[in-house]
Amino acid sequence: MEDRALEDAIRARFGVTPRAAQRTLIRRTIARQSSLGIMPTGSGKSLAFQGAAVLMEGTVLVVSPLLSLMRDQVEKLRQTLRVARLDASLEREEAGAVLRRLAGGELELLYVAPERLANERFQDALGQARVAAVAVDEAHCISAWGHDFRPDYLRLPLLLEALGRPPVLALTATAPLTVRRDIMADLHIPPDGLVDTGARRPNLALAVEVPADREARLLEIVGADPTAPTIVYALRQADTTRLAGRLAHAGVRAAPYHAGLEAAVRSEVQDRFLGGELACTVATVAFGMGVDKPDVRRVIHVHAPRSLEGYFQEVGRAGRDGAPARAVLLYDDGDLAALGNFVEGKAPDGTQVRDALNLAFAPANRESGDTIAFNPQAVGDAADIDPLAVRTLFARLERRGVVRALTPAFDEYQIALQHDGEAVRARLGEDGDVWSALLAGGKRGRSWITLSVAAAVQQTGYPYPTIRRVLRRVEEEGLAPLQAAGTLQRYRVLRKPDREADLPALLQAVDDALQGERRRLHAVRRYVLESGCRQAHVLAYLGQPDATPCGVCDLCTGEPPLDEPSLPRPDWRADFDPATVRALAALGKSGPDPTGVARALCQVSSTRSRPYRRHPAWGRLARAPYRDVLAAVQQVLG
Repeated sequence: MEDRALEDAIRARFGVTPRAAQRTLIRRTIARQSSLGIMPTGSGKSLAFQGAAVLMEGTVLVVSPLLSLMRDQVEKLRQTLRVARLDASLEREEAGAVLRRLAGGELELLYVAPERLANERFQDALGQARVAAVAVDEAHCISAWGHDFRPDYLRLPLLLEALGRPPVLALTATAPLTVRRDIMADLHIPPDGLVDTGARRPNLALAVEVPADREARLLEIVGADPTAPTIVYALRQADTTRLAGRLAHAGVRAAPYHAGLEAAVRSEVQDRFLGGELACTVATVAFGMGVDKPDVRRVIHVHAPRSLEGYFQEVGRAGRDGAPARAVLLYDDGDLAALGNFVEGKAPDGTQVRDALNLAFAPANRESGDTIAFNPQAVGDAADIDPLAVRTLFARLERRGVVRALTPAFDEYQIALQHDGEAVRARLGEDGDVWSALLAGGKRGRSWITLSVAAAVQQTGYPYPTIRRVLRRVEEEGLAPLQAAGTLQRYRVLRKPDREADLPALLQAVDDALQGERRRLHAVRRYVLESGCRQAHVLAYLGQPDATPCGVCDLCTGEPPLDEPSLPRPDWRADFDPATVRALAALGKSGPDPTGVARALCQVSSTRSRPYRRHPAWGRLARAPYRDVLAAVQQVLG
């Protein structure tokens, strides 16, 4: 298609003229060529796949982890495209209607959450649909080296194979060379399919400070212009609430935003910020994805970021209108130890990986025939491994042809303690005995009985399908109000895992992920200690060789660079108390547990640190390196 005709078609449908990079990506997609578009936040990545949907026969499938962005874009596009979304927020009937439209060829564009890729109803509908192309938003999530790795993204190559290899349009705002290579290899994107617009932001002044009191310095920066639209990023949810309160007390219209807030509250905060009613949002990194506010003047990080690419994506939300904007990192070297502990304190070893696999494949989890079903949280607790790591192991086994993911099922249901159990039993007829056995094995609280499907299978002897059928009858026939919770991951076992081939590959993947986290944290520190130009440093890290000084960062405008002595790291050993270690160890139910104690001191949440959660020493050494603390604890406990 000629550029002029393409531009006319896009302008007629969307009212905008596509820029050069957008035109290239659209043209390649409609020519059935796969591409990777690396484009900064706010540069219009979405138009690339929306434009392709206008010009192609069939449905363009968009895989995106950003639920709020999906909802916003679908609402905005309803008058422009035949569009829908599939995510966990939809009721069963709503999702069914979308699947019927997909199978019937009624959709030009469909947004799906990555976890939907394992859903069998979705796969059945896809099998009847004509998928013109697959767009992968936040494509860096597929890479173990990426700062936002998600195990569900590992299913994408399998999806593409099942669809007959349609063209892929992968999109991300930032991708270092290692991540770029992973994306292109996994999604079969040829070398000439890379479209990189460059990440240079000439209007964005980057700066790093190492203040003695970061919170006081934050109040100072924001207070200098209290009405300027500002995003403040903090590490933990509690930090956002405290800092927003301090800013509000100082006269700044500020509010916190984090994943622990109710969805309605988050939406209200976002709307108030977008509308100008709030001058400042203090948030975890959950905020900002897809937020379209071009006039953000400042982005301030009160804690160090987990990665340099994530940091540049976050600060890129400032100054998208082209006017001068500022990004300040208030740095403390202890942050990197605290961030590293999230990974170092939970990195599984070979024994833990083997235990997790043995538990997941255990006969008790055999649902029927060749299908297994298990709760990653329960398996993780038993094997001392993070539930996300369990899911990642199985995503990698799926890539190796060991298992195939099936639609997950709910594992737990809650029913009011005062419900009429006998009436339900009577109405279920021959299924009444199953219901009674299920209730008898439930955990009774003050107001609720919690029914566990996995526990009921082991306790009652009834198979998974029988228990699920009875629960479904109770729900669908309205016999008793059930609240579903917890998830069972289900897999079809295609072959037995090979200890000689599969296990080493899994362990290598675990090690790769750990090394990736370490390298990302080291990259943040190198950025802090940069002596030339901060923006040029980030561009080089992202694989863009343009070393031209930006002229606006702190270093370019004459601030002296930071050096090692200016980054004091507190001596954690001054706060290490052997008596406290022994007191914590005494709380263990099965004797002293050095790993659990070290995790508790470093504020690493896990099954083994849970017994110490209420002890005053919890998190006392959160800014100390976990492995050093573990060695010291082992020495005390012998």
